[in-house]
Amino acid sequence: MDRAEIALAGLLLNIGKFYQRAEGQFESLEPGDYEHNGGHATWSAAFVQDLLPEHLASIASTVLNQHQPSDVPGKAVALASRLASGERADQAEEQPRNLLSIFCQIGEDEKQRPAPAYLPLAPLELDENVIFPREEVDGSQQAYRSLWDEFVQAVQSLDAAIDAASCVESLYHLLMRYAWSVPSAFYRGTPDISLFDHSRVTSALAVCLTDQDEGTLDALLAQSHVDQVPVAYLVEGDMSGVQRFIYTITSKGAAKGLRGRSLYLQLLTEGIARWMLREMGLPITNLVYVGGGHFYMLIPPSEVARLEGIQHYLDDLMLRHHDGALYVALGAVPLYADDFQATAFGAKWREVGQAVGEAKRRRFAETPGIFDPRGHGGNEETECQVCHAERLDVEWENADDLDAPPVRKCALCSSLEDLGWALGQASYLLLGETEPDSAIQPGEWRAMLHALGLEIALLDEQGDWVPGEPHLSRGRPVLLGLREYPPEDVRRRVNRKLGRAVASGIRFTANVTPRKDSRGTVATFEDLQEASQGLKRLGVLRMDVDDLGHLFGFGFRRADGSSLSTIARVASLSTMMSIFFEGWVGELCRAINEASPQERIYSIYSGGDDLFVVGSWDALPALAYQISRDLSHFAAGNSLVHVSAGITLHGGKHPLYQAAQQAARALDSAKDLDGKNAITFLGQSLHWPDFAHAAKLCERLLAIQQEPQVGRSLFHLLGQLYTEYQSTRRHARNGTSQYVYGPWMWHSAYLLSRLAERVGESAAKEIRQLRDDLLSDIEVIGLAARWAEALTKPSQSSREAQ
Repeated sequence: MDRAEIALAGLLLNIGKFYQRAEGQFESLEPGDYEHNGGHATWSAAFVQDLLPEHLASIASTVLNQHQPSDVPGKAVALASRLASGERADQAEEQPRNLLSIFCQIGEDEKQRPAPAYLPLAPLELDENVIFPREEVDGSQQAYRSLWDEFVQAVQSLDAAIDAASCVESLYHLLMRYAWSVPSAFYRGTPDISLFDHSRVTSALAVCLTDQDEGTLDALLAQSHVDQVPVAYLVEGDMSGVQRFIYTITSKGAAKGLRGRSLYLQLLTEGIARWMLREMGLPITNLVYVGGGHFYMLIPPSEVARLEGIQHYLDDLMLRHHDGALYVALGAVPLYADDFQATAFGAKWREVGQAVGEAKRRRFAETPGIFDPRGHGGNEETECQVCHAERLDVEWENADDLDAPPVRKCALCSSLEDLGWALGQASYLLLGETEPDSAIQPGEWRAMLHALGLEIALLDEQGDWVPGEPHLSRGRPVLLGLREYPPEDVRRRVNRKLGRAVASGIRFTANVTPRKDSRGTVATFEDLQEASQGLKRLGVLRMDVDDLGHLFGFGFRRADGSSLSTIARVASLSTMMSIFFEGWVGELCRAINEASPQERIYSIYSGGDDLFVVGSWDALPALAYQISRDLSHFAAGNSLVHVSAGITLHGGKHPLYQAAQQAARALDSAKDLDGKNAITFLGQSLHWPDFAHAAKLCERLLAIQQEPQVGRSLFHLLGQLYTEYQSTRRHARNGTSQYVYGPWMWHSAYLLSRLAERVGESAAKEIRQLRDDLLSDIEVIGLAARWAEALTKPSQSSREAQ
């Protein structure tokens, strides 16, 4: 069997469990249920024989004999399944039949972990009723049967002539769609790992284990001690320079090019990972995770020697195509059989991160010519006015347009603007293969991807190119939905266009670009600024998960402090984070645009564990709060999983890189609060509950100022009192950042009491309540007052009309 066939056997090794449950076989009739006595192997083999093309049916014997393997492929697959199940522990009682949210396993004990919450048996889609866990969900035979029937129908649509490698890619995406919430085991084991995650890890490890001789496999299966025999290597890739590449551009063309830059970096990360897999002859299942500028993969020990050459090749490409502004660092650590136990894998996850950190410190250290002069001697005519790089392909744009000033742009920046426009029209992404061309000259964004053998196309909701047809010369293309899975009619249409079968799957992308008219014209930053309520400013929002690295490395723990981290749990947590940040965040942004007369939100980037959004400033606080609340709900209410945010306000022509830096500093200020889990807005940092309180107070203030004789003077007064409080706190003798007493207290009592005497009774009652609340809520009321003042600030046009 070749690697693709072994990967396929590993991927389908446990598909019989899904099959059995659809047939109603949940209960064990005697000690040792079907998940432990091997009964599911018969069902798995039946699936292979009945539903896969005949020329792939040879793997059925490997699947059938998984508990008594007799050859190297069979033993590799059997051992892979055992290692992938490192988290499994017998339970005294039968467990629920649905997938326990992986977030319910984060924390040292039941006090830290949330109450059990489960995911419904449903195809993966961006629907709150599908991806958010609940206390009770349907785990009946009918629920399994309905999901199984959909899965089988999709499998039956596979091309009869499909080869093993293409079949792995197709089934990988089908399992992600239909088995993402099916527990791998539940009868006497905690059902926290999906059949999809367990199967893809089993497939990856099976490929790696074929490096071992039969004697070593026998010893490992017998759990005998085997000295210093790595069974696989964990490889991490980390792209640095991402933020600088996205944000360090001028406002000239920024709104048009930002989304294209973000997508390009996502494609580049995936392109590098897929190119590495092809170079080493590995299937897609060996890519454990890709997103947020990172990727992780499992490779056989025999392939680790290739990494040095791969690093040199990538260094050369990055230097030629991006002048060293982007860099990919690779790190690898060996994995031994014992490392797959729950007590050991977390240390390996941290170790590979350290290896990558060391590689980043040596960036381009061994690249010839790194210290040679670069650029063209400061020639202004060759400088791109968008990215400021000196390139020979710089050309003038808008030279004949009287309504727009001419701008010098390099081919890369121009093409990224085109990519951003195309993404706004696209519903699907096609990943195809072409012959890698290392000699291709720098230029448009496709040049770098072609050097990696990756061909990209975007398609609209009907399946038409947006724009330009790709030129595929090898491999099987994959059609990925950006928001939902491609329907069968679109997949068939693309098949006909390309003259070859395509696999289909999902690549959630927070693809939200604001339009300012029915023609689909992208709104500029100035447009977003003008659409703001009150103060005309552009808002910048940055958010990321607090201590995510700690969650991956230390989140899964026992009460005694020992680790419960396994490769399957890490893979599952990665999957769920991707669904939230790459998928659900886009839905929240889209909902705000759809509810507004003019679209006001531009999701520049959302992936991994962080996001960057630009929009009308007044729309961002509600978005940030909703993301925080939804992440908590998505994480089953786990108090250890939370996010912080920073929002800053700018003029529409403010340099983007400066706005990004200021928003990053605001985010850092939020994280400086005890426990993090906070937001910085209008220069003030509050934990999320206090921020929610400020939002409600802002609404109250807006209502009060409508009363006769109140007006916006109330906001000025409250702002003045907060300024006094801040001054008192700064000059406190002990320098405390906590609540302090001072003259502001009797000033507030006097001034607010006087104001209450001059207004109507209903407004007076509210003002007296504010006076009393001010002593305990000065921080919250101070933010609410500045917020309300900004929302009611008259525009220049309204002031001129007056």
